[in-house]
Amino acid sequence: MKKELLIFVLCSMLFTQLPGFANSGIDTYSTRQTVIIRGSEQHSAQRNLFPAQVFLMGHLLTAESLDFESDFKITITNMSTGEVVYEQTYNASTKYTTIDLGTEETGEYKIELSSANWQLYGDFSL
Repeated sequence: MKKELLIFVLCSMLFTQLPGFANSGIDTYSTRQTVIIRGSEQHSAQRNLFPAQVFLMGHLLTAESLDFESDFKITITNMSTGEVVYEQTYNASTKYTTIDLGTEETGEYKIELSSANWQLYGDFSL
């Protein structure tokens, strides 16, 4: 009897938590914002119109590279101070890059993505 009661209590606890787990995935996904990026006019002869995509979820910025032929650089600048808060070069095989901006202050930022073949930029808010 005690064994059956213990199993019942454990199952009840598990089932009461399941809706919370399901909603956490939905809430997290719905907070993802696409950062609108544009191409530089000086690189207008680019072969691929959108060689990268950028998403922001809270303080995490994710860049997805769609061009695997050249290395690329990501630069993030605080618009109010003009300070470069992040700059890193990645090799051509890097598909996803996640940058934690949790230590940066709230405000407007500019992201620049560039390679030998293309240059993109966009603005976002933290």
